Amino acid sequence: MSNRLGRKTIVYESNFRFKDETFVVNSGEGKGIIKEILEKLIEQLQISYEIHRRLHVLRFDLRQENYSDDNQTISRFFNLMNQWLRRNYQMKEIGYGWVREQSRAKSQHYHCVYYLDGDKIRYPNKLIKKIKEATAYALKLGLIV
Repeated sequence: MSNRLGRKTIVYESNFRFKDETFVVNSGEGKGIIKEILEKLIEQLQISYEIHRRLHVLRFDLRQENYSDDNQTISRFFNLMNQWLRRNYQMKEIGYGWVREQSRAKSQHYHCVYYLDGDKIRYPNKLIKKIKEATAYALKLGLIV
């Protein structure tokens, strides 16, 4: 089952079919997923599989302390993190995605994912530490919690 919300299609099934593959997603009655965003995330994943011999997928969440009308904070976060990945891991191809969610909370939060070269990042300890440092810095600025 799905319905339209402006230009977006909200899907409520737990199995999502895309390009001859079925994906189990966290969706269901009363909890929908925007089809167009999910398709873009899956496309990014499939492209990353084609580029890299091994793929490292890292998913994390970021929360903003205050409501924002735009997504400049998350865009800046990924720009800085991508620069750091290029410098520290000599990565040319960096796949990533994020989805802004604001349901009942007064401020939005983001579900984030990186699709990275698994030959260059086998153990993500250094990357996770850097993400925590970046979020701690943003927290001091009052951008995220």
